[in-house]
Amino acid sequence: MQFIYHKGEKIMNEPVGTPAEYPSLETPKKKSNVWVIVAVVLVLLCCCCAILGFLGWQYGDQVLQQISY
Repeated sequence: MQFIYHKGEKIMNEPVGTPAEYPSLETPKKKSNVWVIVAVVLVLLCCCCAILGFLGWQYGDQVLQQISY
């Protein structure tokens, strides 16, 4: 391949851009994003269950008394 110098710059006849293999490297990132979303949802569900369990422990007797009347 020959380089043509024009005022101190190299001009090449090669395509400029990313190689064709680059998009295949992004697929594991999508999978890891799915696992991050699943982990966040599970943590939120556990927090909701803990809060509901605490409220049930504290106020469960009062709720059952109101229902029984």
